[in-house]
Amino acid sequence: MKEKRSQRLEQEEKLYKYVNGLLSEQEKKDFEVTIESSPALQKEARLIKNLTEVVQDPNWAKTAGTLMELKQQKLGKVPDTTATNKSILSQIRKFITGHKLLVFFILLVLAIIFLLTSNLFILADCEQLYKKYLVRYDNIVTPNPAARPELVTAIEAYEKGREDSAYYTEAYANFYQIREKDPLFRFYTAVSGMLKSEVEINRIQEEFDALRSEIEDDEDKLYEHFLDWMDYYQVLLDIKGKALQEGKDGISALSERPELDLELRFQVDRLQKQLRYLYMAK
Repeated sequence: MKEKRSQRLEQEEKLYKYVNGLLSEQEKKDFEVTIESSPALQKEARLIKNLTEVVQDPNWAKTAGTLMELKQQKLGKVPDTTATNKSILSQIRKFITGHKLLVFFILLVLAIIFLLTSNLFILADCEQLYKKYLVRYDNIVTPNPAARPELVTAIEAYEKGREDSAYYTEAYANFYQIREKDPLFRFYTAVSGMLKSEVEINRIQEEFDALRSEIEDDEDKLYEHFLDWMDYYQVLLDIKGKALQEGKDGISALSERPELDLELRFQVDRLQKQLRYLYMAK
């Protein structure tokens, strides 16, 4: 470490002598070879040369003083933004103090507009509510390899709908063809119809009505567990059709059932809270 420092000092001394012409001709030639192979030494040599010229200039002190004076003048022209900001805030406070009633009225109007357009108070955006609270029924059956092609295609499309909702149209079309074969297929026909982009409320309503009759007439009650989900979907259909009060009544009745499955309970509670202060549909 000491040896490197000693070499560095020796090199700096040679560099100073070289710049100021204090080296012998042979020393100068030898050192120039060293400089040519070192960009760092070249840069340092230029710096020392420039500093030496400035210091040796008899007018350098006067030039430096002029530069400092110009710098001070320029700084003096920079606007005081802090003072400007304080002035603006002062004017705002003065305006608010002098127009309290007007400011209160403006804030009240803004608050009402926010409440009316956010599905929180009085006015309900039914289409937005429908899309927000519509969830797919996920306990889909696994088709037997020997099952009807329509069923296999329908289930595959329904599963693909998780990633791309366009597949629900295909699922609906295929479930619709076999809906008479089993209440389960009619259920998925209706649900797929709700999930696809163009929702035909009347046709889906017909499927749910027919399915309800089938379930109620079935002595074995195999599909009775679908009824709670069907009632939830019915609430959403009411909301989409702008029958807001029917939707509110339906979700209220559904929330009182003690044995809803956890996922459905979660959705029912969320929707019931959202509808609490909504009274008009748009």
